[in-house]
Amino acid sequence: MQPARKKAILAAGLGMMYGDVPFPKIKWIFQNLNKAEVLLTFNVDFLVTYLADRQANRKAIANIGLDQHVPWDMLKQLKAHQPRSWQYLIQRYLSEGIKQESGAQYMTVFFIRPAGSNPMAYWFIHLANNYRANDVMKKIHWKYGNNFSHMLSPSSFFSYDANRDIAVTGQHDLLLDEHYFDDATNDRIRGELSELLPKQVYEVERQPFLGLMSGLTNYTMADELRVKQALDIAVATGDLLAVDKNGKTRRRKGTSIKSTDILIAPPQRPIFFVPPLKKSSSEN
Repeated sequence: MQPARKKAILAAGLGMMYGDVPFPKIKWIFQNLNKAEVLLTFNVDFLVTYLADRQANRKAIANIGLDQHVPWDMLKQLKAHQPRSWQYLIQRYLSEGIKQESGAQYMTVFFIRPAGSNPMAYWFIHLANNYRANDVMKKIHWKYGNNFSHMLSPSSFFSYDANRDIAVTGQHDLLLDEHYFDDATNDRIRGELSELLPKQVYEVERQPFLGLMSGLTNYTMADELRVKQALDIAVATGDLLAVDKNGKTRRRKGTSIKSTDILIAPPQRPIFFVPPLKKSSSEN
């Protein structure tokens, strides 16, 4: 274990008593402790299910520093007119609020549903200012997360459901409408990123690989290895150049990319990777 001044890990639970870990205190940790990581559970199902614009609710949310991230004046309207999506929207507000109020640069949310007939699900949240710590956490998600079927985007949130773990239930799950941390999901993510990432590099012409990862990491469930695999075809065909920091060594495939490498858009690029021309001020 590293000295506390170098690394601090806080494990905390937010269940029915939401005032246990106010996010201003978590922000203090990131501002004062080098290489800090915060791990906490957040009883999101309980909170959202019983959320209403009442004094008790507002006080509980205010106690943890998230009051301004809940659209209180829209709650009744959302529940009345969007009965299937209002909880999704509230979770979006809360997740973004957690990242902002914690002061952490990187966040992953592992969505856990305990074993049982109709249990309340909760978030297991990892916060860090160190990119490598975030990447290690994602590797853990891929190793142990067996599905995600909640209302948050599958591109950036992760989950584990004990009801669908054969090690717990003793039987294989036969439902086909779930997304699993398996080869099919891996292929889907790599396919999407293989189209998206070259376009992002072309927009800026030249970008450090770590810069690409830093901007991407909060918006994808892919870890660094899967991002490199997604770049394999573009790098191998020359649609994207990957060179060392001195510009002397060119990589021949995405998985050979080093953390310090630079990604460059070549002079000649496929038409389907060319970004649209920006309108001039006179055309607006």
